[in-house]
Amino acid sequence: MIDRLLGPRGPHPNRVSPEGESAVLDDALAHPCHGSLRVAQELAKRNIRVSSGGVRGVWQRHNLLTRHDRLLCREKSTAERRLTLSDEHIRVEGHRIWFDTIEEMQVVLDQNLVIHNT
Repeated sequence: MIDRLLGPRGPHPNRVSPEGESAVLDDALAHPCHGSLRVAQELAKRNIRVSSGGVRGVWQRHNLLTRHDRLLCREKSTAERRLTLSDEHIRVEGHRIWFDTIEEMQVVLDQNLVIHNT
């Protein structure tokens, strides 16, 4: 009798569906500062029905209960990904000017102001 654990065997019958759980985890990475109620409301807009308690349960199973934990998880997942820039990104990034000093930047800003004010 002591060897037997009380409670349901396996996951609870009212547990969040696997699709809902993956949506909650995706949202936790996309918006780590949102609370459980906000996440549940955002998922409801996409027709994914999860209660705020269900969101919290998913976070608890994946050790993401606090905002700090979710931010650390996001930081770790972005550090593991390698970003590749497309030709369009390179074209846009090529238009940026990097300044060595604040004075150089001020000269360019003053020139832009003169152009726009005349």
